[in-house]
Amino acid sequence: MSSHSYISRLRNGDAAPEHFVRHEFVRHFHVDLPLADVWAWLNDPETFIRGQIWPWRVEFIGGGMEPGVLCNHTGPWMNFPAIIGEVREPVYRDLQYLYGAYAISHRLVRPKRLQFWTKARPSGGTDVRIALECYTHRRFARIWSGMQRLFWARFPRWMLRAVHKKQRKARNAVLARLPFVNASMPSTGRPTRSQ
Repeated sequence: MSSHSYISRLRNGDAAPEHFVRHEFVRHFHVDLPLADVWAWLNDPETFIRGQIWPWRVEFIGGGMEPGVLCNHTGPWMNFPAIIGEVREPVYRDLQYLYGAYAISHRLVRPKRLQFWTKARPSGGTDVRIALECYTHRRFARIWSGMQRLFWARFPRWMLRAVHKKQRKARNAVLARLPFVNASMPSTGRPTRSQ
């Protein structure tokens, strides 16, 4: 059996376990960032690796955000083994969860697929659409919807903060290479007052 067919058999398919219902959470938002910056942030593995609390982590095996790359996001009350599916730069990315993925408990929530769409607005900025497909125990579906609304409501702020920080670091790196700036900057990175 080829590794590809073996992995395709591990994907959380369309057959929901008994007492589970299909659940889809969709979130749309707009950010005042160029499409290129949004796409770069969404497709940088460091976006998801950086800031993880030990002993949990996010791992990518065999590359970054390319089709066929395996990844796993572990944490308290969750385990998300997955494979990167279709990627259409800079507008779409698909993450397909594998059997064994769960949130809270394997008997409550089993994620199936996470998709991101991005689109530049003619007036500026980028529209982002996120869709998370899961199987949830039917008694837990409303609670899961509320939890997703809370979690994904913070996502645009995380994106803006991270991209602005990256832009500042890039500007500061350029400025640090300029000789006239270095001469007037102490080690703290703040300009000195003329004597």
